Amino acid sequence: MDTLNGPQSNHPDPASSQYVPAFNHHINETEFTYAITRANHHKVELAVLHGDATHPPRFSIAVYSPHDEQLQQITLSQQETTCLQTLLNQPEVQEILRETH
Repeated sequence: MDTLNGPQSNHPDPASSQYVPAFNHHINETEFTYAITRANHHKVELAVLHGDATHPPRFSIAVYSPHDEQLQQITLSQQETTCLQTLLNQPEVQEILRETH
């Protein structure tokens, strides 16, 4: 799976992707989704889902490849999401993310 912080060997630069924010409503839960279409037509969805009676709030990353029609998804727990948020807010990480090559 591609990393979101930069391209790997034969993958297009994510910076050349088209970024399209979207707000989606679903029955029994609401999610805020940021949908990204990469130059190679792969779709990336970053979603924060509200909790309900059986699930706590969570963060999900899904990548869909139209070439092989495969969907890869990872969902982080609320605690894992907090760890990710803490990581991304570290000054050292912010500096790395501002780097351009």
